[in-house]
This record gives sequence, structure tokens and C-alpha cells, in this order.
Amino acid sequence: MASSASSVQQQFSPLTNPCDRKKCEWLCLLSPSGPVCTCPNNYVADNGTCVERPPPTLSPFSPPSGPCTIRCQNGGSCFLNARQQAKCRCQPSYSGERCEINHCRDYCKNGGTCTASHTGSPTCRCLQGFTGPNCNLHTCQNYCTNGGNCSVTVGNQATCTCPVEYQGDQCQYTKCEGFCENGGTCLQTSNGTRLCQCVSRYRGVSCELDKCQYCGDGKCLTSSSGVVSCSCPNGQTQPSCYSCLDFCINGQCSVDPRSLLPQCRCPTGWAGYRCHVTAAPVDSSPTGSTASIVIPVLLLLLLALLVVGGILWYKKRMRGAKGFQHHRMTNGAMNVEIGNPAYKIYEGEPDDDAGELLDSDFALDPDKPTNFTNPVYATLYMGAHNSRTSLASTDEKKELLSAADDDMSDPLA
Repeated sequence: MASSASSVQQQFSPLTNPCDRKKCEWLCLLSPSGPVCTCPNNYVADNGTCVERPPPTLSPFSPPSGPCTIRCQNGGSCFLNARQQAKCRCQPSYSGERCEINHCRDYCKNGGTCTASHTGSPTCRCLQGFTGPNCNLHTCQNYCTNGGNCSVTVGNQATCTCPVEYQGDQCQYTKCEGFCENGGTCLQTSNGTRLCQCVSRYRGVSCELDKCQYCGDGKCLTSSSGVVSCSCPNGQTQPSCYSCLDFCINGQCSVDPRSLLPQCRCPTGWAGYRCHVTAAPVDSSPTGSTASIVIPVLLLLLLALLVVGGILWYKKRMRGAKGFQHHRMTNGAMNVEIGNPAYKIYEGEPDDDAGELLDSDFALDPDKPTNFTNPVYATLYMGAHNSRTSLASTDEKKELLSAADDDMSDPLA
């Protein structure tokens, strides 16, 4: 257990900073190749020590000094490192084993001037009218909107001259009326949002609030430039005579960092710059209208499901039901048929001896017998008691009735 615990501790031991082993005089930076010492401007790192950068030579090649055996280009100088290896110390924006790589070559566009930063990377100083990291962009490119004319200032800043109906630093606003109060200028964005540009004495979403109201019991002062301040009872002149301790009546107070005026965040049911006005209740009709639409739709869906289910159940029941069918009754080899002639007419089996349906004006003849018994049945069974020619005494009776039925009493007796 002890060996496993020690292996776990070694596996999850905290990583060390490679710069801790690198003795740098000024600053150590981590690079993919390892820790590198850096120095401020006009100094270079020499074995961890920042030494003054030597001035560039006029010749593109510098002869080696001392035991150096390599030639450095572009003003680089040869020196021996800690391992007594000859290396080149390059000028800013140059690199390589012989300082042969010029990072400023073709780096800046449109006449820009390339210089090396304190880290050695190239930077561009662009001519007027151009901008970007390589001076590859026009300063006025896509800056002004809505047909505004762009011009460049001495500091290479773009400014817009807007048409009459547009305003803003990029002509992005249109004029609107009837929204801003107290002389404020209404600005409307492309998506319809309206903003107000208030004069110095007023503030608020629609310039509805007079800054003199912040003076309370003090005196409101307006300078020649229009700046409003308060001469407060405590003898001091300040933007407001109120503090967050006594400003908000029903809300949470904070101080605007730009105007240094207290401002309130009102809870539900209160409004006004001091949360002192009862707010109108929020209309909940959208929620009610949504419910009035959703509930009928759900009921209609439920009704449709019930109708479909009923239809499916009815079809399934009809498939399982069996209709009445007529079958001729036979008894072995005798082929005795006892059928209903009237039913056979509906069944579609024509028979010459089946007879026809009764006419609608049919009536019984009082002089004729009204016994409609089956003569075959009567001859076979009912006449067995008093007829010698009955089938009751023949083998034919055995085929029609079983032995258990011999004792059956006459149903017509």
C-alpha cells in the first residue's frame, strides 16, 4: 500500500514552472521550444542578463569579434553563448541564424511604415486614409450608412456628413417626432427603436426628468454651458442634494457613474424616478387569450380521437361478426331436405317447388283447413302411433332419430 500511495503522489504531483529554472534578469516567457528570457527596449538577453543592444553597422555583414567564426547579416553581431557557441544577435524585426530574415519586408501595404515592437514583431504606421494591422483597409470603407459622405481627419479618424433625414456618427438614425420631451431630439434605429438626445438640463428615456428635481430643498444652478448643479443646504455644490439613503421611496438605489446622480430600480407596482408613483397593473390578457385558444383546440383533438377510435372499433366488430346462412339439411343417403321456400327466395337459390311469397291481399279461406304442419314430419313421426306405413317401424327411423330420441313424447299430443 505504501508503494502504491507513493506512486499515486508522484503521478499527480504539481507541475513545475520551467521559468523557475531559467535565471532571467527581466522577464521569462514560455515558448514551444522552452523558456526564453526577454528584455526591455534597446536591450537584449545575453545568458539571462539584459545587455545594451549594440548599434547597427553600416555593412550588411559584421566580421566576427574574438573567436566568433560566423558572419551576421543586417547589422547583427556575433557573440559566444554559455556553451561557447557562436551565435548572432539580430536587430529588431530580423531573425534567423545569420539574421537573414526580415519580418518587415512587404509587411505593410499602401505606403505604411514598418517598425519593430518591443517584442520584435513588425508593426505598421499607416498613411492617412488607411487602417488595419497591415494598412490594407480604407478608413472610410463601409463606415457611413444611409448615403452619408465619409471624410478622414488629421488623426486618421472617419467622420460622416449625413443627409437631412439621418443623424448619428455613422448616419444610422432617422428622425422621429412626438416621442422626446423638453426639446430632446428623437433618433430611430433601423429596427424601429427610438432614442432621445436630451439637452443638458433634462434626462430620462424621453427627456421627461428635470435635473433640478435632484436639488430637493437646495437651489438649482445652471451654468452658461447648460450644466445643472445644486446648491445644497449643507453649503456644498454638487449634482444632487439627495443620497441613496433618502432618495428612493420604494425601490433600490444606485449612483449613475456618469452623471453622479442617484437612480432607482422600482419593484413591481411602483414607477417614477423615485419609485413614488403607483404603477398600473400589468395586463394579463395575452395569457388569457392564449388559454382560450389552446383549450378548444385540445378538446377538438380529443373529440377527433374518440371518433376515430369508435370507427375502428365498429369495423373490427363487423369483421368478426358472421351472417346467417341457409344450409340444406341432409340425413345420410336419404337426402331428406327440410327447407324454407320463402327464405330461399331471398338467398338467391331458385327452386321450382319453393313456391312464391304471399300476395298482399291474401286471406284465409274459412272453408279450408288451417293446419300448416309439415306433412313429411307428420308422416315420419306423428303418424307412427296409428299408421302402419309410417317410417317409425322401419330402419329409416333409426337414421333420422337416435336411440335416445325414441322415448320422446309427441310434441303435438
